[in-house]
Amino acid sequence: MIIKLLMCRPDYYVINYSINSWTDAEGQIDGNLAMQQWENLYNTLIQLGVEIELLNPVEGIPDMCFVGDAGMAYNGKFIPSNFRHKERQAEIVHYVDWMKSHDYKVFNIPENISFEGLGDVVQYDDVYFIGYGGRSSQGACKYTSEVFEELKLLGEVQLADARFFHNSHAIALLSKNIGMYYPSAFTEASIQQIQRSLEVCIEIDEQDACDFVCNNIVVNQNVLVDNCSEKLERQLNQIGFNVIKLPMSEFKKTGASLRCLVLTL
Repeated sequence: MIIKLLMCRPDYYVINYSINSWTDAEGQIDGNLAMQQWENLYNTLIQLGVEIELLNPVEGIPDMCFVGDAGMAYNGKFIPSNFRHKERQAEIVHYVDWMKSHDYKVFNIPENISFEGLGDVVQYDDVYFIGYGGRSSQGACKYTSEVFEELKLLGEVQLADARFFHNSHAIALLSKNIGMYYPSAFTEASIQQIQRSLEVCIEIDEQDACDFVCNNIVVNQNVLVDNCSEKLERQLNQIGFNVIKLPMSEFKKTGASLRCLVLTL
């Protein structure tokens, strides 16, 4: 379903800090390999017919390549993220400037509400889930539904496992009514909400969850992932999806994968 995306090259991607349990503050990024992995994703998306806009990276702001966390864009409107951690707040002005220069109307979320864009908004076409309890505040749910009233909110879901600090680590929409998720990442009430909202709902195991299989990109019937189990690949094949594996080892070092690297426009 994705037609147009925004990406940002990982020119300055390094580990300068740790704000999640996946990141070793003393770890190192292989810059050449990270660029190869990013370019492989970029080229694959182009081959699949996706139009891609590029945001210029900024020296000294290492996580701008994770432009999926920039905010939420749809129908000429943009809500920029209000990052919970100060380490990422310098990114915001660059996202807003790009959106304004491309004629998006910007809606700023109240300062007391944390919101981390498509990290916590899991969207397919005009339907979406929004997560809270990790990085985004529950108040972000109400604000996004007011700004994007033309979208159908499938549910507000609460994260319950600190490892999965973004909703997109633990749930993915493959179509308007098909999804997959890791149940242990959510509260019981949220599990019930997810199951009520989808006609087909694949439960993934902990290994696939920790491989960030939900942090994927869906283009038509293709599901782009870093990796997944043979069992899950068979399940996806059986319901008509083709799995394309694109290694993301350098981005997983900071708790990210494919979906973090793109923002739907």
